[in-house]
Amino acid sequence: MAKKKLEKAAKKAIANAREAVDDAAKAVRKLERTSKRRVKKLDAEVAALTKDAARSAKRIDRASRKVERAAAISASAEELARESEDYATGRIAEARSAEAPGPARADPNSVESDVFVEPEIDPPTSPGSAVEPSFRELRDEAKRRSIPGYSRMNKAALVEALGGS
Repeated sequence: MAKKKLEKAAKKAIANAREAVDDAAKAVRKLERTSKRRVKKLDAEVAALTKDAARSAKRIDRASRKVERAAAISASAEELARESEDYATGRIAEARSAEAPGPARADPNSVESDVFVEPEIDPPTSPGSAVEPSFRELRDEAKRRSIPGYSRMNKAALVEALGGS
């Protein structure tokens, strides 16, 4: 009888073990589904973050191009200011050297006025150098020659693209 009890207990233990294995398998499947859901959710989040990063990179690229253009414009403005200052200094020096103590009149009854009119004087240039074309002139020439990307070039790039003309 003890043998039958042992067999019965062994069978019951085996049945309980099978049941435990089945429960464990169910739990694993449930965990797999949960894990798969979490993986899908994380994949979606990664995709969204990647998209956001790409958008941010584009914005940064656009902003850096704007900064580069602003720097080029600033450099052109500084150059223009220096040229204007040099031109104005030259004109002032010419005017001072041409100044007379007072206007002389040949005839007191003449109709000439006392207003001094300055003659037209071209801006000073160094001997042997041609007048450098303006940014707009360079851009128009690049457009006429159908140079690709001319609208995004600064003055130095336009000069280089036009062959230093």
